[in-house]
Amino acid sequence: MYMCKKTFLSIIVAIFCFGMLIYCNKPVDNGNPDIVGTFTWTEWQKKSGWKDHSASDYLPDSACVKTLSTFIDEHSNADIKFEIYASNWCHADCATQLPKIIKFLKEAGINENDIIIYGLNRTKAEPFDAMQKWENNFPNEVCRVPTLVIYFNNYVGKVKCESQDYPEWQCKIYDELMCANL
Repeated sequence: MYMCKKTFLSIIVAIFCFGMLIYCNKPVDNGNPDIVGTFTWTEWQKKSGWKDHSASDYLPDSACVKTLSTFIDEHSNADIKFEIYASNWCHADCATQLPKIIKFLKEAGINENDIIIYGLNRTKAEPFDAMQKWENNFPNEVCRVPTLVIYFNNYVGKVKCESQDYPEWQCKIYDELMCANL
């Protein structure tokens, strides 16, 4: 009897988890066409169709902000750029995490001109071949959105920034830059 209840409960939990996996990875049709191309944050906000871009409930990790800010200040002559691969149809992660990423980078003193957002279609393809310059480093390309790619001189680093990776992605940005600085 105990084993039957345990098996039944296990089946229910498995069905629930499978359903959540499908729900969380399913693109949401927000009534807006996919925005594909290269965008600044200001342009993205105008075209995404999202209701909120403020991340008002998000407080960046102050230690991570300070560490990244110090690194940026110490390497002010270096060429540091940030590319974010995102989609406006991914409400579960992009709509929640992209505003946080932008807020975090801005608080660390990153100039908005050093941040490029690449809008991907529903197959996560992009027609502008931006990924080709770093796909040898990351053969899986962008399999999850949002993904942050960091360029530091000749080094390329990649940080997954999905909801499941929060809040760890904040400090992983600095970790990637430190790997480049070795």
